[in-house]
Amino acid sequence: MLLRRYDTTSALTCVPGTVRAEQVARLLSLTDSGRVRVQLVPESSILIGVTSMLLMFHLRDGGKAAASDHVDGATLCEDKRSYDRLHGLVKHAMGYALPPVQSRRMLEELR
Repeated sequence: MLLRRYDTTSALTCVPGTVRAEQVARLLSLTDSGRVRVQLVPESSILIGVTSMLLMFHLRDGGKAAASDHVDGATLCEDKRSYDRLHGLVKHAMGYALPPVQSRRMLEELR
């Protein structure tokens, strides 16, 4: 299974250098595993509606689910309307995201 991860570059550039270095190293190691594809969303892009990590799942039985992290734990979004709205946010982010090769180059430059 290949996972996709979308991160805004500001999540890496607006933190102290030590934090940035650790996060970049982790993202590069995830891409090296071949199981995760990282696509960065440039700082000039505005993503409205996504305020925390969002996981989208397509289940083997054809079902769909989404989970989002919050301060007091993860929230599971099984309602079809919620899923469709969240899926729309993810598609919006995908439209702004750099291709994986460019994202990797940017990560290496941030190292």
